[in-house]
Amino acid sequence: MKDARYTLEKVGQERALPFKGLFSGIDRYASPGIDWLSCARRDAAALHGLFTDTMGGETVLLTDGQATRAATEDEFRRLETAATDDVVVVTFSGHGSETHELIAYDTDPYDISGTSIPLTTLGE
Repeated sequence: MKDARYTLEKVGQERALPFKGLFSGIDRYASPGIDWLSCARRDAAALHGLFTDTMGGETVLLTDGQATRAATEDEFRRLETAATDDVVVVTFSGHGSETHELIAYDTDPYDISGTSIPLTTLGE
């Protein structure tokens, strides 16, 4: 039996699934005004490991101080290069805002709209 996790059949030919992923988890934020979490980094690392072991491909894991707004936006730009048949997975474990932004490591709690990542960015 073939292992379907790694391949798909297309017109009788077998080929690897093109995969790109971004896995982000933030437990500790730069601002003392943002509460710390206890499992976000672990969640991101677990999902990164699961997808990387299963799918291979191009993946990035950003945790805590690595998960700045600039680094996350850079990774979103990298994912924009995905082909239409690529599998793309983006996960975020951390705080979000009531106005639908992802709270990055370096988000300023007094300027959330100007220093966080709007969810609409993912749809662009």
